[in-house]
Amino acid sequence: MENPKLSPDLLLSVLLSLTTIQSEKRKTKA
Repeated sequence: MENPKLSPDLLLSVLLSLTTIQSEKRKTKA
């Protein structure tokens, strides 16, 4: 944990990616 700023940024980016993937999957399903 050398970069405390990296943790939240990574979490945010991962969350955003997951949300985008889920929305894309829903679009494909619908």
